[in-house]
Amino acid sequence: MARRSSYGTLAADLTHLARVQHRWSTVVAETDTPDHVQPPTTDIAPAIRDLLAQSEVALHQMLDMLTEETSRPPSPESAPAKLTPGPRWHLVEHIANHSAHHRAEVGQLLHGLGASPGDMDFVDFVDPDEALPDHVAFLKPRYLLRR
Repeated sequence: MARRSSYGTLAADLTHLARVQHRWSTVVAETDTPDHVQPPTTDIAPAIRDLLAQSEVALHQMLDMLTEETSRPPSPESAPAKLTPGPRWHLVEHIANHSAHHRAEVGQLLHGLGASPGDMDFVDFVDPDEALPDHVAFLKPRYLLRR
């Protein structure tokens, strides 16, 4: 049986992934949240690239602001109504898990179309020589420290 898209099309799945990652990153960082975005219908590849780039910027802004002092729950004004108050790291973990889930689905869709999603291994995206800020240095996996 062929794998179906969660949101109807590959473009809609990628739009959902970028939009939700962007939205939750702004909730955690308590910055302006983006407007709801519909999946593109023209110039699809460049539009998806732009959405993913915007999402990545928001994700990095969120990670840059995280410290032990900022681990308190986000303010009720910035959080969606369904959010149960808790430490921000719960939301960071949610963002990572949600993103991994949908990226895996996209990979399956591409595979089913005879295409490859490319390298998706975490270590392929990490520069082992990149210096991390002190407050997040503990996040660098040990196997990268031994290279």
